[in-house]
Amino acid sequence: MEAAAGEIWIPAEPITSASDPKFPREDYSRLASGAGIGKAAPATWGELCGDANPDSVPESTPAAETRRGDCAVKSARHPLDLGIDLGFYPPIGPRQAIRPFESFDGTWQSARVDPERGAQWTRLPPVAAVGLRYPLTVHSMVAFRIGLRRDISAWNGDASGSNLPLSDREVDLNEPSLGYFHAEDEHYAFTLGRFPVHWSPSPEYGLALSRSVPYHNGAEFALKMPRLRYRFLASSLNPWLEGTPAGDSASTDYPPGSEEYRQRHYVSANAAGLFHNRVYDDRVKTLFAHRVEGDLGPLSLGITETSIIGGKPPDLRDAGPFIFFHNDFKEGYANGAIGLDGNLRLPGGIALLAEYYIDDVNYSETEGSRNAANLQGWMVGLRHAFAARGWLFGQSLHAIRTDPYLYGYLQPLNTASSRIILASNNQRHGDSLFVDKYVIDYPIGYFRGGDAFDFWYRMDAWKGGRFRATFTAGLLAKGPGDLYTPYETYYSASHDAPSGVAERELRLGFEAERRFGRGLSAHGGLGWQRLWNEGHVRGEDRIGAQATGGVAWEIPPKILQ
Repeated sequence: MEAAAGEIWIPAEPITSASDPKFPREDYSRLASGAGIGKAAPATWGELCGDANPDSVPESTPAAETRRGDCAVKSARHPLDLGIDLGFYPPIGPRQAIRPFESFDGTWQSARVDPERGAQWTRLPPVAAVGLRYPLTVHSMVAFRIGLRRDISAWNGDASGSNLPLSDREVDLNEPSLGYFHAEDEHYAFTLGRFPVHWSPSPEYGLALSRSVPYHNGAEFALKMPRLRYRFLASSLNPWLEGTPAGDSASTDYPPGSEEYRQRHYVSANAAGLFHNRVYDDRVKTLFAHRVEGDLGPLSLGITETSIIGGKPPDLRDAGPFIFFHNDFKEGYANGAIGLDGNLRLPGGIALLAEYYIDDVNYSETEGSRNAANLQGWMVGLRHAFAARGWLFGQSLHAIRTDPYLYGYLQPLNTASSRIILASNNQRHGDSLFVDKYVIDYPIGYFRGGDAFDFWYRMDAWKGGRFRATFTAGLLAKGPGDLYTPYETYYSASHDAPSGVAERELRLGFEAERRFGRGLSAHGGLGWQRLWNEGHVRGEDRIGAQATGGVAWEIPPKILQ
């Protein structure tokens, strides 16, 4: 359906920093120009481009060229995109990022991937990608993306980090990574399919729901009101648990200590009394979340509630919009949490932000040692945008702390994480061991999970749409607590973060991209890291360095027509 005469089609296309690299640039552009004060932050390109008419921005400002170019690209009707990227992206982080997870018999097993390594692989550009952005109407569109990617085990085992599959075995089998339908107007928005979600005052990090999870399989709708927006998300999460039955496939005798066993046997653990010793073990895991966000001039406030329903199919009692999930007495199969956040925009292109996340607030003292764990995380940040000599600059500083057991839970199906299982065909005939599944558990909030105390600094610089440079620095500390730490040890363990022997790291990185005509570009970067107590082993220190580089070609739409 074509737009009405004289009406310019600006896509109802969701924008998140997880899926669109142009968004941070536009976000800083709005901050530097003061646009959008008193309005809800744009959730789509249609809202962003309509927030301030690009032609009304003074020609001399860097924001004019930036927004005019980005909005022109987005509003152009070229539904098919084809891109090629060939480069080297070596792994960053711990050396032992992939570990054995479950053995099915003597020769077959699965492996567990560190979520930070998994996120790095997710951001790895495919050597070739095809995307579809097709406007069904002025207010709706479908989007789809599929790429030729290198298998995670092949990439992780290559010191150079090449993204080029060297054989058919090294081709990733887990595409497409994006595909959804989206519709919206001035009153509502609706998304259905596989898409990323990021609900946070910071476009880079989050505690309740963030781009830590590469994508959600579900539906989201939003209601738009003056100075207020309500969002509701339903996401189907993978319920697969570790624990192959000891006998035949019909056996329910799961190995003690396995995830399957712990889902069914937890009556002796603390807090079991709160659940009346009920056991819910259906293979179902669902995330529900809702959020209210509003703007009072330069101040934006938000409240987010999340609920993980595990071990049973959800019903309207568990998932009805507008209800408070944590006050519905769904003991034994629900893990609820609440997040509060705010963003204050100040003169001079400065913004202050904060987020506070509470998972399972304590019950009354009369319940003694059977109280549920009181887990918290907080984030404070400063963002600054300014323009100089035709350049647009954006910088941010974040401090993030998460309790050791944050995102974990007593029952495995109620952990606040999204389990993505990657099928792999990267085996060779004659291998003594075959690994056909790689399991990545992404926390739904902060990508480094619980038991962390981190400081992040980032500066971006753009010269129109032709040049981009980014510098990042991280002073990081991570304790041994993670999603696999037995939750019942909460009552006897330290709650300081980081706990135990902390793995500490200083991480520096620089990358740049130069765009040429006709969609050609070149990019490269350098990384350096200094680790202390790697793997939480005292005295295990090392220094590492990486170099990245590549060339890309976004084939111009005219060639495809």
